[in-house]
Amino acid sequence: MLAQIERELNSDDPRLASTLSGGDLRARMRRRVLLGIVGGAIGLALLPLGIASKIPLASVAGFLIMLGSAQWAISLTRRVPSADQGRAAAAPVKVVPGRAPNGRKATFLDRVEERRRRRRTGEGR
Repeated sequence: MLAQIERELNSDDPRLASTLSGGDLRARMRRRVLLGIVGGAIGLALLPLGIASKIPLASVAGFLIMLGSAQWAISLTRRVPSADQGRAAAAPVKVVPGRAPNGRKATFLDRVEERRRRRRTGEGR
């Protein structure tokens, strides 16, 4: 049954099917991280080059390139959950007051999120 649904999805919308498969996403993420590292190396090279040539604008540009490429490389890894995280997010979570969902002692932010969730669902009234 699932194989049939997958075949229909591939025939109806191959772009969506490739996005959902995740294989292409991992390759894009590797490429993005590699380009971020290359950009960081270029920025790092510009930094002392600008100092040595007494052109402070080159040093500033090198720093900004280094910072921007690191942020660009890391930004995708924070947004994309791994396969394990995706499955864990789908499972219902039992919430115990005073405890975080993973069973450890709740932090301040965990308690704030719990209050907000109860307010939205109407449980806190």
